[in-house]
Amino acid sequence: MEDTSQDPQEACELLRTTSPEELKAASELLKKAGIPHRLAGTKAGFDIMEVGRAGGPSDKLILVPREVLSRASALMEDSYAETPLPDGHFLHDASDDEILEILAAPEEWSFFDLAHARRIARERKLSVGAIEQKKAVHVDEVREGKPAPKMLLRLGWILALVGSGIGIILGIGIAVSKEKTPYGVFYKYDSASRKSGANMAQAGATMSLLVLLLLVILSRLFP
Repeated sequence: MEDTSQDPQEACELLRTTSPEELKAASELLKKAGIPHRLAGTKAGFDIMEVGRAGGPSDKLILVPREVLSRASALMEDSYAETPLPDGHFLHDASDDEILEILAAPEEWSFFDLAHARRIARERKLSVGAIEQKKAVHVDEVREGKPAPKMLLRLGWILALVGSGIGIILGIGIAVSKEKTPYGVFYKYDSASRKSGANMAQAGATMSLLVLLLLVILSRLFP
């Protein structure tokens, strides 16, 4: 897991989990190795921009200074390397392409999966060039952004078409929202979603003006 920030003292996310046991074990491992870290948690609350995404328990985080992130990541992977894969684990039957996809996007996988994916890659003699090629594709996908949830788009359009200010805010949020990734700061949603968001905001603004105009006309007709 890498981070492109220039501040060596910036707190970078090392581990995100919902398991208290995993959090405790990782913290003890880092403490034993003398790696500075701190625990944090995601704030509970409703975010309308996350409508349509699966919910779940609050995440617990381990944050470390950027300057020790690589060492901490390697330590975490090594701690899982000797743990056998359990029966039924997907990596037992993973294809070469699936292994390459894991190694190309380490920020999306657990340290356990990464440790065994690297082992399998060595055993199968998968080339560094193949990993880098797959990583380039992954980075392009991250830069492009992901599709906005259909439920979020549907809700935004409904609110925009009735002239709601929330519909305008949603449209603007979809069009301009960005997020930090290990490869830089990019738009959160893909170009098709951003275009839909911009159109949504414009439609909402137009409907709001029409509603306001109608109210003005009615107020004059029926003082």
